[in-house]
Amino acid sequence: PAILAGKDGSGNKVSFTWLMGRLRSEGVNTEELWGRIVDCCRKALLAAGDVPHQPNAFEIFGFDLIFDKHRRCWLIEINSSPSLGCESELDFKVKGSLIKDTVLLVDPPRYDRRAVYDACKERLSNPKTMKGMQTNRR
Repeated sequence: PAILAGKDGSGNKVSFTWLMGRLRSEGVNTEELWGRIVDCCRKALLAAGDVPHQPNAFEIFGFDLIFDKHRRCWLIEINSSPSLGCESELDFKVKGSLIKDTVLLVDPPRYDRRAVYDACKERLSNPKTMKGMQTNRR
């Protein structure tokens, strides 16, 4: 139960680090368990087939998994748009780290935000560029 996790738990959630530590303390081989998690996720991604390459995009998937009493890993579902909303301190900690790690992994190119803002402002104020963007309003 999440209440046993203290600050590492909230509602029905516990941090992965806390869970693995708890399982390790009960004699579970967490390296083997992690291998089963990776294997299950890998098989699910391979079953999805080829995904068109999009050089300017990335996607985060949320895998919901469960283990049976024999510690076999079962896939419940894959969320293509997992919630990044934060309802607790645990959410802020876990999802904040996820977002930070994702940005570091994706390594987006640096750009001058002020120059982009100025270019957009200029285009929006120019009647020639706005002419094709006008909509009929009643």
